[in-house]
Amino acid sequence: MLNKALDKRHESSIKRIPRQADQDELRNIWRSSFERGDIAGPFWALMSHPGTSPELMREIFGEVHMLSHLVGSASRLDIARLTQLEKELEQERERTARQETRLKAAANERIALQQRLRQLEERAIHAEAIAAAVAPSARIARSTRGLSEAKETDDIRSEAFAQRLAASEEKSAALQRELEQMQDLRYAVLRENEALEAAITAQIRDDSNTPPAQLTGPVLYVGGRRNLFDHLRAYARIRGINLLLHDGGMEDSTTLLPALVGQAATILFPVDHISHAAVGLVKRLCREQQKQYLPLRSAGLASFLTAISGAGGAYGRP
Repeated sequence: MLNKALDKRHESSIKRIPRQADQDELRNIWRSSFERGDIAGPFWALMSHPGTSPELMREIFGEVHMLSHLVGSASRLDIARLTQLEKELEQERERTARQETRLKAAANERIALQQRLRQLEERAIHAEAIAAAVAPSARIARSTRGLSEAKETDDIRSEAFAQRLAASEEKSAALQRELEQMQDLRYAVLRENEALEAAITAQIRDDSNTPPAQLTGPVLYVGGRRNLFDHLRAYARIRGINLLLHDGGMEDSTTLLPALVGQAATILFPVDHISHAAVGLVKRLCREQQKQYLPLRSAGLASFLTAISGAGGAYGRP
């Protein structure tokens, strides 16, 4: 019953393999499927094929066994990163709430200043009307002097309120810019969070159902942390991406960058883990060779996974 269930599930993969295929042809079929990330169907089709030798079976089983170790290790790292991102997201939400409260207070202060200014203007108009209604010249003179003094005082107060209002508007604009930056960061973290959840769900369910990458052609990753390079290669291999790596000049020579940029269709680099010299060189090479580059928010796996899956998370485009 188990054999029948597996034959039915992977019927299309079984039909694609000729019954009379020799060992070399079967090995080539497995290699091509493995490089594409199509594992489950071809694995069962070759294991159940009458022409598969014991040596080829051991070879295929060993590769799948090692891949399971790699995916399990990457999944644990992703879960830990996901937990950290959720904490950071909650902190960003709290900061956003505080910024919104400060903006609301600044807006209320601005409204109060505008109302006070209008009251002063009305008082000045009322004082001028009273002065015009007084008949005797002496009283008119005294009233005029008093009105002038009052007007000067009101002008001084109005100017002071205007300065406070301008300062309040400037402060409000700065808070608004800061809030927009926090919101951009929040959206980037949310997109990375969604990409991580999708990747973990796909790996737990079935690696053969992993969605294809949105980037086409070879991808060059410059900078980052060398201890994550193996995980970057694993993610890229699962999604069928030919990934080229360069540490931005820490150990790899920068003289290799022109050739690597020439081979790549898209260049990625994390803005938080790369030197200014390497960034300037990569951008100049991309402009000269008319290549696309994507700056990533961080050197973590989440930003890389978000970029290759087309979910966003990069700071900008050329």
